[in-house]
Amino acid sequence: MKSRILYLILLCVVGKVNAQQNIEHEVDSLVKHIAKSNDIKGLSIGIVFDNQTVFSKGYGHLKKDSNQGGIDSTTPILSASISKTFVATAILQLQEKGLLNISDSIIKYIPQFRMRGDNYKVITIRQLLNHTSGLSEGSNYSWDKKKNKGKDIENFVLSLKSKSLLFSPGERFSYSNTGYVILGYLIEQISGQPFSEYIRTKILDKCQMNRSSFDYFNFSVDSMPIYYNNKGKINDCCIGNTSPSGNLISTSTDLSKWIIHNLEIYNGSNSSEKLLLTKESLDSLWTTTVTFDKSKTTLGLGWWQYHSEFYGTSIFHSGHYDNYSVSNLVMFPEKHFGFVILCNDESAIDIVYNELSDGITEILNRNWLQQNVKMH
Repeated sequence: MKSRILYLILLCVVGKVNAQQNIEHEVDSLVKHIAKSNDIKGLSIGIVFDNQTVFSKGYGHLKKDSNQGGIDSTTPILSASISKTFVATAILQLQEKGLLNISDSIIKYIPQFRMRGDNYKVITIRQLLNHTSGLSEGSNYSWDKKKNKGKDIENFVLSLKSKSLLFSPGERFSYSNTGYVILGYLIEQISGQPFSEYIRTKILDKCQMNRSSFDYFNFSVDSMPIYYNNKGKINDCCIGNTSPSGNLISTSTDLSKWIIHNLEIYNGSNSSEKLLLTKESLDSLWTTTVTFDKSKTTLGLGWWQYHSEFYGTSIFHSGHYDNYSVSNLVMFPEKHFGFVILCNDESAIDIVYNELSDGITEILNRNWLQQNVKMH
């Protein structure tokens, strides 16, 4: 009996090692091929399998001059709207502490918030989280002025007093970066901390994401890559403000840790004291709140879902920052794997979202199937 148990354990270990080696080789080959075929300037990839990082690597040059080094898995890159998943987590943390309720109207906690008309008064926190508030996608504002440092989020939110909603709150879906800036301001008001400081102390530090920040000034210019817009024009990094909607600068190594932490909450594979949220709160973020006609994609609170007949349900958030970066972070919670793609080449947006993400998904699923067949 003991010998059979040892045999099964050995078989399981060998299976995991083989799967990891296969994934490393297959993903590396895929990324190199796609990057070369499409002249993608830079990528950083992180792969999580069996709740652990099994692959992280960068591709391309950090600067235009190749002598200045290459992009790697610790290169800080603008993650764009992946940032929103951190905001959603922070809001649920505050709800767990009894400091807010996402069903409440936003003006209950930010009475100084004003817009034209009266319908803004009924916007709820939940509607900000799932883009049904009626707020516009974005609004012109001079984020980058040094005089706004430390006050940029508050100044932006208060500047909305001259704006009107596009439709009545809850009426329909309309993607809104503005809504997530308001959520960032709510975090500041409830916690008494600057937004970027709250995210650092209550989320990033606890996940050991030591190379991530919403504050551009926490990084040296030399450590960050240049960016290419969709016409090939070069833009130096980065965005000198802390907008909650899309300004998290992170690495594929750190965002792999973010994937692992969320999978640990989902699977209950770590002590609750070390986790950022309860399973109940995570479920509320990942549960569908908005559906779209004839689409397999749905929206929870700060996280999207894609329901595939072949691969199962994935939880994801993609990102696109005009003239700078594209990104995609995808998890398959029931299969314990996921990946993140950070790219400093805006022209690669369709490839990152489709060909590259689909290829990595296929590799991970195939190795997951092979491992599970061997284990059973």
